[in-house]
Amino acid sequence: RFFETWPVAANAALVLFHTDELRLKAEVYAKKYGHLMLFSDRFPQGLEVLKLGLDDGNVRRWAMNGKTLWLDTVDLRTNATFVWSLDLSKLI
Repeated sequence: RFFETWPVAANAALVLFHTDELRLKAEVYAKKYGHLMLFSDRFPQGLEVLKLGLDDGNVRRWAMNGKTLWLDTVDLRTNATFVWSLDLSKLI
């Protein structure tokens, strides 16, 4: 997947995309950066609300609960997992 889109309100959506990759072993790659951009009437060109590095993990799952974004990430180098939450109420 090149990017994923998640509707967060009637006039807003989050887009997740990745840049750069790190080769871990044959045919196994970890994404170096995960970017979350918010697009809405207020931010028609997009606003980067979060940039996750390799140490923060690659996003496996993400969901919205009200105006809170929940992320489930994994660092593929160490198999460490993380759960993150981000309050988007001031942006949406």
